Amino acid sequence: MSEIKAGSIVCLTFDLTKRFLVENDTLINGKIRVLYFNEILGKITTAEIEPEYLVRVGLNENS
Repeated sequence: MSEIKAGSIVCLTFDLTKRFLVENDTLINGKIRVLYFNEILGKITTAEIEPEYLVRVGLNENS
């Protein structure tokens, strides 16, 4: 599995249709902070997700 780091594009292991941007790869309470577009609020929102539920999307070698 590729290392998840700040700036990486990731998705959920159980839903590959949603994309997230890793804001901070430092574990905070065992979770990684990501950004996503919240369609209900109409803005970018943060979320903290446990790393075992995230998979890195290989859009390019540097992502």
